[in-house]
Amino acid sequence: MKKRLLLLLCLVVSFSAQVSKAQDWNEIMKALADDGAGFDYFGHSVSISGDVAIVGAYQDNDNGSNSGSAYIFEKNGVSWIQQQKLTPSDGAANNTFGYSVSVSGDVAIVGDRSNSGSAYIFEKNDGVWTQKAKLTASDGEAYDRFGYSVSVSGDVAIVGAYYDGDNSSQTGSAYIFEKSDGSWPANETQKLTASDFTDLDEFGYSVSISGDVAIVGAYRNEYLSQSGAAYIFEKSDGSWPANETQKLTASDAFSTDWFGYSVSISGDVAIVGAKFDDDKGNESGSAYIFEKSGEDWIQMQKLTASDGGFIHYFGHSVSISGDVAIAGAYQDNDKGIESGSAYIFEKNDGSWPAKETKKLTASDGAAYDLFGYSVSVSGDVAIVGAWWDDDKGNASGSAYIFGISDEFTLPVVLAGFFGTSTIDGIKLNWETQAETENAGFLIIRDGQEIASYTNIDALKGQGTTTSTTQYVYTDSTAVQGATYTYSLKSVTDSGYVHDYIQSVTMKLLGVENDRPKTYDYALEQNYPNPFNPSTTITYTMKKAGVATLKVYDVLGRLVIEQTKASVKGENQINFNGSKLTSGMYYYQLTTEGFSKTMKMMLVK
Repeated sequence: MKKRLLLLLCLVVSFSAQVSKAQDWNEIMKALADDGAGFDYFGHSVSISGDVAIVGAYQDNDNGSNSGSAYIFEKNGVSWIQQQKLTPSDGAANNTFGYSVSVSGDVAIVGDRSNSGSAYIFEKNDGVWTQKAKLTASDGEAYDRFGYSVSVSGDVAIVGAYYDGDNSSQTGSAYIFEKSDGSWPANETQKLTASDFTDLDEFGYSVSISGDVAIVGAYRNEYLSQSGAAYIFEKSDGSWPANETQKLTASDAFSTDWFGYSVSISGDVAIVGAKFDDDKGNESGSAYIFEKSGEDWIQMQKLTASDGGFIHYFGHSVSISGDVAIAGAYQDNDKGIESGSAYIFEKNDGSWPAKETKKLTASDGAAYDLFGYSVSVSGDVAIVGAWWDDDKGNASGSAYIFGISDEFTLPVVLAGFFGTSTIDGIKLNWETQAETENAGFLIIRDGQEIASYTNIDALKGQGTTTSTTQYVYTDSTAVQGATYTYSLKSVTDSGYVHDYIQSVTMKLLGVENDRPKTYDYALEQNYPNPFNPSTTITYTMKKAGVATLKVYDVLGRLVIEQTKASVKGENQINFNGSKLTSGMYYYQLTTEGFSKTMKMMLVK
């Protein structure tokens, strides 16, 4: 008698949501902490510099509850991998290390928001990131919030302390630190304040530095109106001025716009966010580009989202690098309420466009992910944080890296990947939503390439429909009873492999002998589907016997198992997912000689 194997597909997939054009922005990968857990808030802060990125997780618990951490990711070939986890030498509960982060080449700074606060400098030496200094304010006091905002550029760093009250209540300040003779000073080189301070300005809520120029946001400047301001500081004759070189305000400033809530600077160009601006609806948000012309900084363009809307908070986060700017709108609703988005703006022919070059969303975005809460850009690569994403538990957090290059052109958008067992071996089936010319696939088994197809027409199984193309590949070398892990990678005709269609895993979960006629048994699609938090699973047993129903998550982990003896006729099980995270789940009915698996979606 012929034995048949039942394979359940467990998916962990990251891919771009659309086929891209050359020189377009595409999602390269989704970054997660390898030890991530619920409420770590990984992605609350992000920064990127060339081939290095840093992600803060200020509620991680390595050194006590909410002690915090930060993670370094580095580009290796075409892939980004987690290189190291950073924690401070004196980490303690509630320090919230990682609340703010910044990286510049081989130097990183990580701030916290605890009481008087602090910030830590890390440098990379011989491939290892090591803490080099702990920075504090020489006049620091409780609740100054020193470290709430940080930025680093080579051998100079800036740290904001927006609750500092030297001049009055919560006027705020910022501190410059410069490396000298190979060492970072424990206390500041210069303390920065606004010359026109007023109560509750919260100067230092946002900071950014680029070489000899720094910008500091004071989003509540002009306390009665809270229209906001940002201040430029420029080093001259080897010294930083205590007060600003120039004060920036919006040309159309209005009450409670909160101009200066976010800031970023790159050489002679700066961007300032105003998350409560109302051009596209109440609190839709905006951002402003300034460029230095002669001795003055001039407003060049006001940026808004072309599809901006009510309470999107465009400009909550901003970053700029040369001719590229990015602004986050973490309450945009493209992929569910408050799923979030980010917008790329690129200077062209000497001018900044009012409309975005590209809108970025997460390929697996979902409601309340808050994608875009933090953003950073460096040349042709960007990172976007989604600190309420739930991949590793509620609000565990994630970050997404996007790139622009001909090499990143995505030839295939994968719609699904599954497997079955046949007499001839394991048959892999997959579908594509769309594909470019000359796309191909690498087929990987247990980490080893077993087949390569540049001409994917050779793999076509059932032909094409109006929306998908279906492919079939049979692994004839598979051994009966064994378990394998397969992966698909898209590849161009020039041989460039795209790692972000990957990590597709199948596990062998059972063996079937002498399957009876399927009309003797039936497993129905759960209803409702998708569901929240409960759904009904119905199955039919025309012959009395023992029935076992198992539910697995996408990693193949058993969630629930229920066995009933002497079952006959139609039966229903109410499945409650209130304690589970959103996502795909698989339910499997097994009886003597019969097994069937179906999938269901929990959406909270």
